Amino acid sequence: MATYYGSDSASVQTSNPQTFYIGKMGAHDEDYPNQTEVNIGPGYDFNTSAADPSTYVYGYWWLGGPGSDPNFGPSYTITQAQDWGAKQARAAIDAADGTTLSANGLKFSDYLNRTTIWADVEKSSTEHNYWLDPTVLIGKIEGKYFNDAVLSYFLQTLDQSGWHCGVYSSQYEWEQIFGSSSYVISYTCNTGWAVDGLEFGSIPVIFNQYEQNPDLDSNSTGAWPA
Repeated sequence: MATYYGSDSASVQTSNPQTFYIGKMGAHDEDYPNQTEVNIGPGYDFNTSAADPSTYVYGYWWLGGPGSDPNFGPSYTITQAQDWGAKQARAAIDAADGTTLSANGLKFSDYLNRTTIWADVEKSSTEHNYWLDPTVLIGKIEGKYFNDAVLSYFLQTLDQSGWHCGVYSSQYEWEQIFGSSSYVISYTCNTGWAVDGLEFGSIPVIFNQYEQNPDLDSNSTGAWPA
């Protein structure tokens, strides 16, 4: 079984040239109608020093949960959460196909050579993405179902728009958002990218990320996503 190495975001690559790179394209943010907040270049979250020598170059979207929706409130509905997921997917597609630009005026489409867009599904205290507590009630509906609606419609919109969907998470993050590491979302992908190679939500893991210094990603299946 072959093992291939790569990196993501601005992490330090361990081999040069590396086989793959996965760069951030953007995030939920109403303040960037014509561009994303991500810069393209050496050392940025879309790191050309890692992307340029890589054989496979993907993009990911820092997906915002229901609480990041400008329409979120006490009367929030599942339909609104679905719409928010779909809207973020369209923003990710616009970044990937060059319709919108990076913060420094460059096109992600000039660097990407694959058609899978990854949804980064995790909670963070440094770049808050507002996933709901899975047990909190909005009306009579638990938060996990609103979280599910955002992610599922993000993924579904990608597929229906002619792109491919992928998911990045970990068992811990998945449990924090959906209440269980084995929770299966309403619309699933056949491609996962996981911290420490642990499966989540029955999504097959292709990329395994090992948290260490320097950061190290590996693909040990030989089956590259589209």
